[in-house]
Amino acid sequence: MDWERGRGIQGRRNAALGAAIVALILLSNATASSDLGEVSVDDAVNMVRANRGSVVMFHLFASWCGPCRREFPDINRLAQEYRGKDFVLLAFSDEQDSRPLDQFLASMRLSFSPMRIGASEPGDLARAIQRIGGSYRQAIPYTAIYDRFGTLVREFTGGNSYEQYKSIIDHLLAAEGPKDIARPSSPPPANLNFIIRETPPFTFVQKRPNLYVLSGGGAAPQEASEEPIFMAGSAYAKSAIGDRKVFAHSRLRATGGVRDVSITATNQVTIDNLEGLECLAEGFDTDLNKPVSLYQVMLFDGNRYYLMQGFSPPAERDTHIRSFRIMALSFTRR
Repeated sequence: MDWERGRGIQGRRNAALGAAIVALILLSNATASSDLGEVSVDDAVNMVRANRGSVVMFHLFASWCGPCRREFPDINRLAQEYRGKDFVLLAFSDEQDSRPLDQFLASMRLSFSPMRIGASEPGDLARAIQRIGGSYRQAIPYTAIYDRFGTLVREFTGGNSYEQYKSIIDHLLAAEGPKDIARPSSPPPANLNFIIRETPPFTFVQKRPNLYVLSGGGAAPQEASEEPIFMAGSAYAKSAIGDRKVFAHSRLRATGGVRDVSITATNQVTIDNLEGLECLAEGFDTDLNKPVSLYQVMLFDGNRYYLMQGFSPPAERDTHIRSFRIMALSFTRR
């Protein structure tokens, strides 16, 4: 699980999604075949959030679409040119007959692996793209480009030139962003390496390798809607962490699915003999289109850090933050 990338209402509650699917996308010199991966509509848009910290191009195409076919070699060229440069290409077709799609993709040597979106109801894809800021009107090719913060920068309907895409990507890669979001330097441990307890009204809804997720209503995270959520996980830092306060603040501001994060308080904490920082913030949830209160504790242990975050409707902020604090203070290393 890549704790560093993405949260969002769906993304933050299903953070392992990106790592599992993106492994299928960034295949070097892959040639498309009948093994083309299939994802759901929700999975496709959640992958944008799951790749937070990188510049992301979200691209929809079809084998029967003339402008798509003409543009696709340039899309493939971008994948090749920006491999390993904090750029992720997510390309999808929603064709249900995979045979012409397979034939089209097999006609070129691909630098990445496109995916196919499974069957869905009319309008589902457009509504899903709205959740990540886009305005897809069921015309292809459709391309949306997101900065490192997961914010939509440009979207296009119809074919565009390689030079136009390259200009935008180069600008975003050079721009300031959450570049200091740590990426695991090695796979995280297979089992949780800490213990955290439930506290009313929060109950466990998921226990995954290196991640706990609790919900105020005890519902599955995907169904929790406006219920408060608390999560705890750990990650390796890419390199030594310098200014801990700056690092903690940048990680909080990079929280997926929340914009306009304003940090209101930062306190020193010591939990289980680990020094850390507690941060309180306010933001705006782009999925619910409503304000949200955020709580974060980051504990430091060499080049590993432990991250705990809570999300609450502002009306319940004080009550839930008390509960979040109790859970964070219950942290115990195994």
